Amino acid sequence: ADLGDLSERISRELEERALEISLVGEVIEKIRRMTDVDEIVRTFLGSCRNRLSFDRVFWFEADGERRLRLAYVLDKAGLRQPRQEGTLSLDESPDAGPIETAAITGKPFLASVDGEPGRDEWAKGARELGGAPLATSDQLLGVVVVDNSLTGSPLTEMSVQTLHLLAIEVALVIEKSHLLARWRQTERLARTDELTGLANRRQALAAIEAEIAKSRERGHSLALVLADLDNFKEYNDRFGHEAGDRILVGVAERIGKRSRGDDTVARLGGDEYVVVLPRASIEEARRFARRILQDVEAYGQELQTEFPGGALSLSAGVALFDPEADDGRTLLKRADEALYRAKTQGKGRIE
Repeated sequence: ADLGDLSERISRELEERALEISLVGEVIEKIRRMTDVDEIVRTFLGSCRNRLSFDRVFWFEADGERRLRLAYVLDKAGLRQPRQEGTLSLDESPDAGPIETAAITGKPFLASVDGEPGRDEWAKGARELGGAPLATSDQLLGVVVVDNSLTGSPLTEMSVQTLHLLAIEVALVIEKSHLLARWRQTERLARTDELTGLANRRQALAAIEAEIAKSRERGHSLALVLADLDNFKEYNDRFGHEAGDRILVGVAERIGKRSRGDDTVARLGGDEYVVVLPRASIEEARRFARRILQDVEAYGQELQTEFPGGALSLSAGVALFDPEADDGRTLLKRADEALYRAKTQGKGRIE
């Protein structure tokens, strides 16, 4: 009879373990499709309660200053931010509790809270707590803590190990999300002018080639406007580079506001800007150039009080794509030649 009972208990525990692992797999498949870290953490906490059947779930978030802050509580009332936050120090000391120790060592825990009724007010009513750290290879995100204070069901080593397994997998997903975010940031910086936030020269040249390909394929027009501030060096020398940078940003903003959704506005370098105008005729491109020249002149008038005598003007060259003769290099060269003519014929002009 004893052997039969033991066999039945082992069989039941194995079935429960297999079910828990299956549930963990389902949760991970869901979380792997996410990229937002906050959404991943919230889904993880919800899974601890709804799929692993813990009564309460507490999320202690690492704040980057060797502290853990109680950020969320999830119970039958739902997910909420606690009114009274618990804060735990991660400085190693003899008084460190199981949560702090888990954060420091990276190991899960199952611990009794008897005899500590006032230490963890957030865990009032709990007889035991289980938990696991959530950490990537280079960053502690926090510690998830669970209890079964509502049902009174005892926590088991197996359930805490399952929690830890899920936490490890979720941490890998978050690390991948961090890497993806860094890659996207790197890609964005590689395409963006740091000062103005516009596309940079590399992105502008890529956009010109892409729009030329579309123009050839679909038979629509394509125009470039190449614009350059007049006498900007003298302005820079007179009022300083900080003022010059401010002007470059202000001009970029005004050109950007005039552009359409599928136009590309870029700073090629220095005080030179280019606007790629898909489906624009030469007349439309010239009209666009005229508007940005007027906007920049008005901007210069606004700055007169702060920078007296520093009138701003812009010259522009316009070129229309010729599918019989142009590629990206020759189209940009023709716009540059038109800009040069505008500069030599009086500035503040469009050619």
